[in-house]
Amino acid sequence: MFDNGSADAGRPDTSYEQAYADHEPLRVVGYPSTGSLLAVQKLAWDIADGRTEDLRALATTDSSEAEARKTAENWVKGFGTGARGKVTGDFYDGGSERQVVVLYFHDTHQVKDFTVRLDGGAGKEDWRILMKSTDFKDATHAPAWVPKEPGGTGSQMKNNS
Repeated sequence: MFDNGSADAGRPDTSYEQAYADHEPLRVVGYPSTGSLLAVQKLAWDIADGRTEDLRALATTDSSEAEARKTAENWVKGFGTGARGKVTGDFYDGGSERQVVVLYFHDTHQVKDFTVRLDGGAGKEDWRILMKSTDFKDATHAPAWVPKEPGGTGSQMKNNS
């Protein structure tokens, strides 16, 4: 996701350290894995920077190219302002293979949920984000189940079984 050789956050080969220095830190609630945390942090920074191509590259393999591109455009347009401010990622349940994550954009009072999961070929799996929100309204609406504040449910999903 990040290259350790660059010092420019505006370039695709940005180092993690430089990207971290150039952005508001992502606040975290819940229990992310190292991989899910990095994917969500990159997602928030790409939205903040308006980097639709880099954001699109985070899509799961079952998101078509067109779906991923449109979703990235919707998220940048809908959440770009909020992503440049304080953001909290609330990571639900354990993150061994898949997690539901809710981003809280504090400055704009927006909320977005999505799924992050391991995806890719055998032995080459990486954490990716499901990106199939091609309708702007659908891509930017706040889900009804999400608590008003991060950690409001103890970062646990209710098991309906």
